Amino acid sequence: MKRFVFVLVAATVCLVSAGCGKQYGGGALGGWTQADGVTQDCYVLQLGVRDSATPGPLFAILWTARVVGGIQRNNRNQLVTIHGFRIEVPFDRKAIYALQPDYTVTEIALSPEETDRVLNIIAAGQSPASDAAWQTKIALQLKVVEYEE
Repeated sequence: MKRFVFVLVAATVCLVSAGCGKQYGGGALGGWTQADGVTQDCYVLQLGVRDSATPGPLFAILWTARVVGGIQRNNRNQLVTIHGFRIEVPFDRKAIYALQPDYTVTEIALSPEETDRVLNIIAAGQSPASDAAWQTKIALQLKVVEYEE
């Protein structure tokens, strides 16, 4: 009986605290100044599951703004909000998304190779602006989403 009670309590604590499940590797927030010197291409990078065989970049969300703004992650290191707005993104596959002005995201159609290449460039802290996929498929879909305090 004591064992059953312990398991029940442990399961309840796990569900209430949302501390159970996969731990993600966090990520990065940043941007690269555009040629106009005023706006920047902004990004949030989410890393994959910390203990997996491939914990590298999982997805990126991109937009254009004068100020990058802020994000929040939950206690499992998953992206939860951008600029205080809840973001709904699947955590089960690699992808690159464009942030929309209403804080929804739209997946940008890329091949798996293009997705991996651009994610790795961003994860290395470099601008992907010279990448062919960025120039022909990504940059054209970035929307202006300004951070307001």
